[in-house]
Amino acid sequence: MEEQPIERTTDEVRAGSTPGIVRWVLLISLILILLAFGLVMLLAMRNDRVPQEQQTPAQPASDASG
Repeated sequence: MEEQPIERTTDEVRAGSTPGIVRWVLLISLILILLAFGLVMLLAMRNDRVPQEQQTPAQPASDASG
């Protein structure tokens, strides 16, 4: 006597549903990380500038002949 195979749907085998919430969590997390990285880069580039009054003037090259 051969037993018939049991056929079940994916939801029945998993004993629940798969709403796809992980996909949204990953997508939102990725967007937030990219925004945070952009903000950090923007602030880092903004703080690298030297204000005009603090810049030192270019010094002329000195002659080696004396």
